[in-house]
Amino acid sequence: MTNTTSIKIPKKYQDRVECVEHDQDGYWLYLYDGWNWGDRGLHTIHEDTQSEVLRCLRETFRNEAETKRRKDFQQAAADFGWPLKDD
Repeated sequence: MTNTTSIKIPKKYQDRVECVEHDQDGYWLYLYDGWNWGDRGLHTIHEDTQSEVLRCLRETFRNEAETKRRKDFQQAAADFGWPLKDD
């Protein structure tokens, strides 16, 4: 996890967070594949304050279908001997 902000990500959520950034538009939190947030299954959380980012992070959930598709692809790639980039 890359975190260029002062937000303290609780340990129990660190496995789902790829990156946390802050710019003039607010705070950006990017989730790893297989993790979603919101009704539309977003991978990005964008909020104005740190507390809003943490509130949204608590609402993230694992997308089992996406996780299965990724594992199936990785297995197929391995079966064909295709090299895959490490995440």
